[in-house]
Amino acid sequence: MQYYLLNTAICEILVSASTFLAQCRPVANKTTLAVFCYGPCKHFGPNTCFFMFALVQASVVAASFSILLSFYYRYRLLQVHVKNARSHKKTIAIFSLLPTSMLGLLLQTMVPFVVYIPPFTYVLVSQFTGHSSLYAEYLLNTLGSFTAFINPLLTFYYVLPYRRALCKRVFKYFPSVSEEGTDITTYPAAANFHRGNTAITKV
Repeated sequence: MQYYLLNTAICEILVSASTFLAQCRPVANKTTLAVFCYGPCKHFGPNTCFFMFALVQASVVAASFSILLSFYYRYRLLQVHVKNARSHKKTIAIFSLLPTSMLGLLLQTMVPFVVYIPPFTYVLVSQFTGHSSLYAEYLLNTLGSFTAFINPLLTFYYVLPYRRALCKRVFKYFPSVSEEGTDITTYPAAANFHRGNTAITKV
């Protein structure tokens, strides 16, 4: 699973870096699509800007398909865990986590479609009508890198190990998990308390 997440992270880093270096502003009309680059790539010539624009498009497509691939892999992984569950308690525990996991995966999958459909719609409308909007031209550059910002937040929230690691490092308040159950506590991690001071929830 970590390889799929690493692949997605690399693609999203490429999206962010290429978007920053290019900072493209597409201007569409009925016959052509002009692309103006205002990023650092403009100091290296038009060929570099064209390469960065192509890299933006390729990394955006790769990031979208990487998210879909990780979605399918995690879905298949949950199915395998359910088939291999030997006890009734494990099966109940897995199914109790399915709604939250599926919601997070669904949001991660829908974000690229919500973000990338408006740019293509704008280009098509501009080519048919011959009119363009200045706000939309500058907004498209921001929408292209929006998934690189929102996907890590969704992963940290819906993937429990990442959420615990984030809380451990940033907030210093995190629930600890043992084989007997989940110890839910809001005390700092550095403090030492007896077993009776925490509430134990068994699945």
